[in-house]
Amino acid sequence: MVTLSSEAMLWLTIDAMLLTAFGILLLRFLKKLRGRKRVKRKNLPRIRITSRFEESLRSHGGRQAIAETLPMLLEAVASRSDLSTLRSSTSKELLLAITKQNLPENAKKVLDEMYRLYEPTRFWNHSPDPKETSSFGRGLQAIEELLNKVEG
Repeated sequence: MVTLSSEAMLWLTIDAMLLTAFGILLLRFLKKLRGRKRVKRKNLPRIRITSRFEESLRSHGGRQAIAETLPMLLEAVASRSDLSTLRSSTSKELLLAITKQNLPENAKKVLDEMYRLYEPTRFWNHSPDPKETSSFGRGLQAIEELLNKVEG
């Protein structure tokens, strides 16, 4: 049988206590890290682009409202989808990247219809009629509600 001196017993006891304390601190740290990830996903700000669209519509008209709003919407959707897009990506490139994601088919269809209104308005100096502007606004509301419902 092995006998240990009192000094060796003291050091073994201290080592055991330190190892236990280290284990407890490590477990707390890991729980905190896991908790932070959950909080970040839950606390994403709600998308409120419809109000910007309506404000721009009142002050500048349908053409500028559509031209300003769709890029903001696409960037918001891309950031929510964790897409790694370049700052210099065009709206069409963002739309193509977004439609490859797991979005509902109706959301993809609405985004595509909105882009069909955006392109002539932005690049061909087309002034949308009130029907087109309200269609764009309804699509914007639908996408905004869908994203806020998924995240909320």
